[in-house]
Amino acid sequence: DIKSIPMIPHAFGSWTLTKAPTCIETGIEQRKCTAAECSYSESRNVAKTSHALGEWTLTQAPTCIETGVEQRKCTTPKCKYSESRDVEKTNHILGEWTLTKAPTCVELGIEQRKCTTVECSYSESRDVAQISHALGEWIITKEACCESKGEQKRTCSMCVYSETKDLDELGHDFLAPIVTKEPTCTSTGIE
Repeated sequence: DIKSIPMIPHAFGSWTLTKAPTCIETGIEQRKCTAAECSYSESRNVAKTSHALGEWTLTQAPTCIETGVEQRKCTTPKCKYSESRDVEKTNHILGEWTLTKAPTCVELGIEQRKCTTVECSYSESRDVAQISHALGEWIITKEACCESKGEQKRTCSMCVYSETKDLDELGHDFLAPIVTKEPTCTSTGIE
């Protein structure tokens, strides 16, 4: 009587890489049965690798009004993968301060400076200190006399501000004595 004996399982060796994986294609590894008369083998896929990314390269320069862009590409031949990221805006390039409103003795002035980048409308303003009053000459508004003070005044030519100060009393200024009664040997005179 003939009887079948079941086959024994394959005795596999180690997995051997037959096609290296890249970032665009899976790889293949294979193992073979180690029995001398057996040619059976198995294959399996090996996962793709990560992209081999190069250095970041600036593709669009940033300005004070737009972010820039930089990019890096995979260095694997035939791979078209790339990454992009924003580059922060630059600081404004500000020009010289220009007086836009002159200060007076009653109001602050204003000066402004603008960004020199074309198409940028950014500007900064700051106050300019008030100037001193433009006071004219002293004018006597009330004459001083011998027993009362006088007054003089000067006014700002740009506003209503004025200053006053007293003029000292003149004091009496007597004329030369005039004899009104001549003295005699019996009475005194008067002058």
